[in-house]
Amino acid sequence: MTMRVEKLRAFIYFAGLALALPAAAQERSGNADTQQVLVEGRKNLKKDIRDFVGAVTAQPHTRQLSRFEQGVCPAVVGLPQGAQEKVVARLRRVAKAADMLVADADCRPNVMVIVTTDKVAFMRAVLEEYPSFFWGMTKLQARKLIETPGPVAAWQVPGITMSADGSLIPLDGNPSVTYGSTGIATRTTTYASRIKPATRSEFLASIVVVEGDAIDGRTTTQLADYAAMRAFAATDPSRLIAAATVPTILTLLDPASTSATLSRWDLGILRGLYREKNDAQWAGAQRDDMSREVARQVEQAAKH
Repeated sequence: MTMRVEKLRAFIYFAGLALALPAAAQERSGNADTQQVLVEGRKNLKKDIRDFVGAVTAQPHTRQLSRFEQGVCPAVVGLPQGAQEKVVARLRRVAKAADMLVADADCRPNVMVIVTTDKVAFMRAVLEEYPSFFWGMTKLQARKLIETPGPVAAWQVPGITMSADGSLIPLDGNPSVTYGSTGIATRTTTYASRIKPATRSEFLASIVVVEGDAIDGRTTTQLADYAAMRAFAATDPSRLIAAATVPTILTLLDPASTSATLSRWDLGILRGLYREKNDAQWAGAQRDDMSREVARQVEQAAKH
């Protein structure tokens, strides 16, 4: 638990760093909020859903898709105060709609959205001053993330490993030692199988860094919805080529994007990931949950 506490403290310092870098995180104007939800009919619905879910969740079937097991606490820097409050409020609303745990208003941030004038310069400064925010990456991986082309970078800080039922793995006593597909020894009281993993992994924090020029003309709702899809799940918009016609806020920053806001498809991804509160699953089963939830969301939209 000590490591968890130290990393949480580091996150608070990180928020302070963001505020202390005016050249890297300057205030930008925010546009009016919107409550639109994008819904669209599909001819090959099952295939489109399968392609979409598979595209945005790249984890192999023999691994897990991590998620927040604790209440999310979003914070925003780099926008005017009023715009920041709107983005935070929308992030909380999306989290509740996705059936996620949401922390109280006076919580310590574990989801940070940073609007900056220079993504690369800002992230280099963070890596230099607060390398713990790239916890779980090698320096080479962190530098590769920083140098990735595009106006946005998003990543998750891994938290502690939990037992399959969501409880903390005991640090004393005589727990079993199992070996997952990675070959790493894990202290737990349960055993892994082809159906169920012995442990589950969580996000300690999520960070989304976006350059202000990329969101000019976008609403605070659009920014929040996009950030939610990048922060609440480890999604990768660059893999959407095969599913480019799917209505998703993840294409918000594409020049030809017509995304109005979070779609039913997006909400299905999040609800599918967070649906099972006390059950550990492999990535394949998690994607099945997502596909079923996307289908349910689209079907509900068609009835209204």
